[in-house]
Amino acid sequence: MKKAILPSIARQKLEPGHEKPEIAKEKRRAEIVRRLKAPVSMYKRYGKSSNADEKKALGQEPKIPASEEIIRVVPKKPSFREKLWVRALIVAVTLVILGGILTFWYWYFRIRISGPVYPPGYEKEKEGIKIPTALFNVADTVIITVSDAEDLLESFEKTLQASQDVGQFKRIIIKKEGEIVGVKEFFGMLEVEIPDNFYDSILDEPTMFIYSQSQGGRFGFVVKTSISAKELNIILKAMEPTAESDFEPLFSLMGKEGRAVAPYFKSAKDIEDYSGLDFRFKTLNQNDLGIFYATTDYYFAFSSSSESMENLLSELQKFLQDKVLINDLKQGDEGKQVSLLQKWLAKDLSIGDAGFVSGFYGQETRDYVVRFQEKYASDILIPQGQTKGTGIVDLATRRKLNQLYSGF
Repeated sequence: MKKAILPSIARQKLEPGHEKPEIAKEKRRAEIVRRLKAPVSMYKRYGKSSNADEKKALGQEPKIPASEEIIRVVPKKPSFREKLWVRALIVAVTLVILGGILTFWYWYFRIRISGPVYPPGYEKEKEGIKIPTALFNVADTVIITVSDAEDLLESFEKTLQASQDVGQFKRIIIKKEGEIVGVKEFFGMLEVEIPDNFYDSILDEPTMFIYSQSQGGRFGFVVKTSISAKELNIILKAMEPTAESDFEPLFSLMGKEGRAVAPYFKSAKDIEDYSGLDFRFKTLNQNDLGIFYATTDYYFAFSSSSESMENLLSELQKFLQDKVLINDLKQGDEGKQVSLLQKWLAKDLSIGDAGFVSGFYGQETRDYVVRFQEKYASDILIPQGQTKGTGIVDLATRRKLNQLYSGF
């Protein structure tokens, strides 16, 4: 059997066309090198000539001058680090583009409409306008820039519907042509009809707000007054019979439809278990929507729900009790209002306040109140037909003290 196989192998080695693998591999390498060295222009130069055609027909390759031989360089494959850097660059460029798109989207649909949100205490001059000091503590502030009534309606409605924590106040400042919009201009742009004698009785630098509750956003504002609460109440009660129709453009933005569920205004002191400051109101629907207002000798407060009004009056009391004398005071009283009175008396009458500011209205405090009243008799006593101090901090006395020291 071995004798039969060996001649067969020998014959295979001698048959023509069969080469050793090493020789065939060497020939293929030589052919690749020859092609790489061929210039690109060779085929243009020699391929069209008759001499080249003849040689091609004879199965011969045209001869390439040595001076025109070039070596084609095969590009080196990038390393792993280079690939990583390229991919990182692509990701960074993609993120920058996406960030630009998202920034534009946020500006166009949020900032452009509602304006930037500022932290509490935003009262200094910004963007060329002076922001009036807020009349109570507000969580944050948003500036709405408008150009006309239509723009105001759109922006105001979106602000009412904007996301906000329930039970929170958000101050809104409306800016038009570089100026702050007051109550008179705001209501005028909304076509809310208010008598001019109302505007004459307030200082038109309002603290406007949106209060968020489960039934939706509720609008309101607070302004300082220039007349007594008694005088202002006469004006407001004359407005009550037509108030529902007068305020229709405003309350329709907060969901009012049809006639009010209550035919007339009521007083909060008639509400069972309510013990806060008094206010007047008319209920418009069952979603706690209505016309609510309160007056004091220092401010007028307006709101559109019972929840927002009660919380507003509470915030006003807390904010003002350290800044304004809002209550009548007499001997035997005590608390923050008495401390504020004593602090101002000490400043006005050059009293050493080390032991005087105690928070208790005793005989000593009463004596100093008498001195203060007689010092400013032309503003406090004479208008009331009196010449001697009473020792009771009444409205006239509080007004003079507030005028001199509160800055409210």
